[in-house]
Amino acid sequence: MAESSTDKTDRNRLRDVPLRGTYSNGDDPLRNFYLPVLSSSYRYDRVAGYFSSSVLRAAAVGLRRFIDNALEHGGGMRLIVGAQLS
Repeated sequence: MAESSTDKTDRNRLRDVPLRGTYSNGDDPLRNFYLPVLSSSYRYDRVAGYFSSSVLRAAAVGLRRFIDNALEHGGGMRLIVGAQLS
């Protein structure tokens, strides 16, 4: 099924996501930062000394949209992590 032009314009753009300067655990950063940002992005680069791959499972909803965007725009995800991925 072909995607209509309305479908494409309804997608959020990263610049349209309302962001705050900081987030803490009490702000539910997964729901209020990561999911909206991933859903609106097509490239993701992360460097972390500690990283659990279980966070990818928790962010699956946002990752689904991210993957669609990455495929459409030639983007992708690059992770440099110091922890063992499970």
